[in-house]
Amino acid sequence: MVNLGKNIARLRKLNNITSTELSNIVGIKQPYLSQIENGKRSPSLDVLQSIAKALNTTVSELLGEVPETLPDNMKRLVDTVKDLNNDQIDAIISMVKEMKAGYK
Repeated sequence: MVNLGKNIARLRKLNNITSTELSNIVGIKQPYLSQIENGKRSPSLDVLQSIAKALNTTVSELLGEVPETLPDNMKRLVDTVKDLNNDQIDAIISMVKEMKAGYK
């Protein structure tokens, strides 16, 4: 469940949503969401589906399953970063944003 929590936190940050905002959207208490993101609690299927919907993704993606429809280079990227901690992921996101800004 740790990867599930990491994935939720990562996608929440990518969508620029705070944990308080996401918990309000989903209809759960913020401490419960924090426990899910930290791998200390497991959400029910209903909560998981609500989180996926709020983050514009699928339950499969939250669970860390790589969709078969991704191009090979994207699969390699996902496999490379999937076990990184939140700080490492944030650093990569910042670098990618800087790279994209430089290409405009």
